[in-house]
Amino acid sequence: MIIVLTGCVGTGKTSVAKILSKELRMQVINDKEFCIANKIGTMRGDELEVDISQLQDKILAYISDKNTILEGHLFSLVKLPADTVFVLHTRIDELEQRLRERGYSAEKIHENILTEGIDYCKEQAKLHYACKICDIDTTHKTVEEVALKIKKILEGKETCDKINHETELVNYLRRK
Repeated sequence: MIIVLTGCVGTGKTSVAKILSKELRMQVINDKEFCIANKIGTMRGDELEVDISQLQDKILAYISDKNTILEGHLFSLVKLPADTVFVLHTRIDELEQRLRERGYSAEKIHENILTEGIDYCKEQAKLHYACKICDIDTTHKTVEEVALKIKKILEGKETCDKINHETELVNYLRRK
């Protein structure tokens, strides 16, 4: 089984992937770590610029028959044989707070809020994946609660969330 966990920065992908890895006994591959280890892309300051076709080719060769959780926003941009894609979301006000607490610049926070607000990762996943794409709202939830919800969805015991950031995004932009 191949599961993709994607979403905007700060939605909980890495933490949720660690818990799911233990629960489901699956390996986790983080997009940035994989790219660095396989010399895909170039560092520009603290940003890694990645050749997406190179990432796709290398990750396809690596995951061919493995039970894997692919974690990271770059995995929304590649075409892979996934069983399910989970797009993690967080309400804009909470995401803004999380990114502030991480020490992100105002410009980087704004960029990531817009990315979340326009549902960039989900729209990209819809372009690249033929499997089920499932939205998960991580707002006011612990990583354990999010991981349990994903596990229950995989077991057919829960359903995906419905996400619409339109009003939140408009309110955020009015404040700016």
